[in-house]
Amino acid sequence: MASKGIRPLPEFNPSESASSWEDYKRDFIIHLDALGLDDKPGKRKVGVLLANMGRECVKIYDSFAWAPEVVANQDAGIAAVPAEDKYHLETVFTKFDRHFGVHNYRNIKRHGIFILLYPLFLFSNFVCLCRHLTSYNRNQLDTFSNRN
Repeated sequence: MASKGIRPLPEFNPSESASSWEDYKRDFIIHLDALGLDDKPGKRKVGVLLANMGRECVKIYDSFAWAPEVVANQDAGIAAVPAEDKYHLETVFTKFDRHFGVHNYRNIKRHGIFILLYPLFLFSNFVCLCRHLTSYNRNQLDTFSNRN
C-alpha cells in the first residue's frame, strides 16, 4: 500500500487502549489525505483502513452487526431509518469506537475530573466550571443550577 513514497501505517493492535485507537484513527485520516484518497468513495477508504489495520481488526470488522433499513409505517408510528452502510468510513469508525470502548474511556476521564475537582469548589463554582469544560446547552445548566 506504499504509493507515492508514503509508508503504510503500522498494524493496529486490538488489545491496546481506547486512547491508542483514537490516535490510530487520527493518523489514518492524515494518511488518507497524504495518499490523496480523502475524496474517494467510502468503499475504497474502508478497504485502505482494513488493509492497514491488519488481520485481527478485519475479523473484528466482520463481526459487526449492521442495522437493516427500516421502512416507515405511519399507522404504527415508525419512522424510516436508512440501513447502516458498512462502506461508510464514519459508520465504520463509530463501530470500532464502540468495540474499543472509546465512549467508556471518555466517560471515565470525565468522571476522574469530576472526582478530583468537586471537593475543591462550591457547587455553584463547579457548575460554572462545567459550563466552560462541556458542550452542554447553557439553558439546561442554568435550570440545573437554579434548582439547588
